[in-house]
Amino acid sequence: MRAYLRERLPLEFIPAKFVLIKQLPLTETGKIDRSMLPEPEWTPEETHDNSVAPRNLLETALAEYWCEILGLGRVSVHDHFMDLGGHSLSATRLLSRLRANQGLELSVADILDNPTIAKLAERIEGLTAAESKTPCITTSVVATHLSNPASDAWNPIAAGTAQRVPATTSDFACPRGPSPLFGARRCNLVLFLGDDGDRDSFERLARFVDEFDPTIHTVIAEDKPGWLVELPNRPTFFFSPALIRNRPRIPGRIACGYPLSKSEEYSILAAADISVPGWVKLREDMLPNLEGFGDYVVRKPDYGAKGAEVRIVKRERVRWKRVVTSAAGPSPTLLVQEFIYTGLWPVSYRVNTLFGRVLYCLRISGNTNRPTLRGPNDFDSRGIGNSVSIVSNVRDSMVEYCDDVEIIRFGERAARAFSDLPMLGVDVLKEADTGRLFVAEVNALGHNWNFSKEFRDICGVDPANQFDGLRKAAYVLAEQTQRLANLDDNTHR
Repeated sequence: MRAYLRERLPLEFIPAKFVLIKQLPLTETGKIDRSMLPEPEWTPEETHDNSVAPRNLLETALAEYWCEILGLGRVSVHDHFMDLGGHSLSATRLLSRLRANQGLELSVADILDNPTIAKLAERIEGLTAAESKTPCITTSVVATHLSNPASDAWNPIAAGTAQRVPATTSDFACPRGPSPLFGARRCNLVLFLGDDGDRDSFERLARFVDEFDPTIHTVIAEDKPGWLVELPNRPTFFFSPALIRNRPRIPGRIACGYPLSKSEEYSILAAADISVPGWVKLREDMLPNLEGFGDYVVRKPDYGAKGAEVRIVKRERVRWKRVVTSAAGPSPTLLVQEFIYTGLWPVSYRVNTLFGRVLYCLRISGNTNRPTLRGPNDFDSRGIGNSVSIVSNVRDSMVEYCDDVEIIRFGERAARAFSDLPMLGVDVLKEADTGRLFVAEVNALGHNWNFSKEFRDICGVDPANQFDGLRKAAYVLAEQTQRLANLDDNTHR
């Protein structure tokens, strides 16, 4: 049941406990009597007769984090993270703890692919060995360091990672060598093409996947009612940058876009220690407390996207306004957000990722024919009245490649907080005065597949060229197809 639900629901919706009952208790009117449902009595500690305690300091450190984050008294090194109640948000908390306390950069995929302490420890040892070009951490090495009074700052997880080579843009290029995952088994990859999809780039993507891994059978299916495609009897992975409207009946794993509200995005980012501009909700029946905000704030819809309604407003003039977006209809709430001053003209960065790995990065600057902004409170001199839009549409902006490693790394780290969403366009702002980076929003509905001729003609850049973006998308998809095809084989039989 857990494996079945993982293919159909976000991880945070997977129940931590299951109770088998013969029938549902009903009230006299035939409705489910929730008060009579039995309370789950199962606890992880009670089910592990063959529990294996941590066997070295690395596993001990991981076990302490698991117990703290999952609220457990003890864990076995072979316990499955999600079987103990873990989900995407708790995985994000674990990543944040490893990053803050151990200085280690992992992805949510690392946890999902290595869901036990034993496997995650092996993954960490492999990463640290590869980065430091030294043998993997061993229990004896850990003991030696901990017995040295001069090494109090040393920790068992970050050992071997202190000497990091500064990142360069070549780090983001499509890998040249084959992945160890390629050819692991024969499997299917179905690419879903939506109404506004780009068949040409999908066909190129399919050819690249076949070039990387001929054991993957790739087909393109239009996302229409009653779609039908003949597939070999193999594990199948369904992928779409956008939301799949017509869900497949064929068993398999699905990864597609999903509409998140901006407040949901900010909550997930905050849990991952990613900076976002300060924000509060604005409802029709309630004005928020804006103390601590600047003289000017940003007001925008919480649901859906509508650039014309992302507006700068004087703080004392903030009022409710009904906003209707094409993607989500009327937005039940608005957001009031801190205004981040990015320079004389608005500048933002789009870091586009697939399964947490960057495909391309663009710098988008506003039309320089517009009046300049000489500071965060310069709107008074422009006579804006009640509000003014600061979002430039694509045709009114200048788009160019961005190779700023700090911005790209920041966008990648933000994307990894959303383990259930395959393709993200992370909008990053860089504060002009301090250089601090913020995530303005995360676009998760698939409007980031910008490999079409139309996008190239409008913007004058071809994301398929930067970092070999389309080939890299195929490489990442081929890896993910093989990775998922080898998980829970019994669910595909």
